[in-house]
Amino acid sequence: MSKPSSLRDYVFICFLNGKWWKFQDLNQEIEEKVGRTYDHTSISAAIREIRHYDSRLKFSLPLDMSIEVVDGRKVEGSAGWEYKLSAVCNAEELRRKFL
Repeated sequence: MSKPSSLRDYVFICFLNGKWWKFQDLNQEIEEKVGRTYDHTSISAAIREIRHYDSRLKFSLPLDMSIEVVDGRKVEGSAGWEYKLSAVCNAEELRRKFL
């Protein structure tokens, strides 16, 4: 991957650590790394964009659209959600490739 240039790229790089991410955690991490903040809707759109075919191609994710590449779950005791790369994506291998 060339130098990250979009919110989608930054979110993908965060996802490479394999942990669950809430919107505010993604925003904080991205702000620390690139000095820019994003709202909830922009981060949500970037997560959805990672699921698209062109992103799968760019990031070497499974191209079969029936395979979910981003997992989401409701945060217990909260109205919020958190997300991470699906296990089928092999975050460890992707880290070696992109970082």
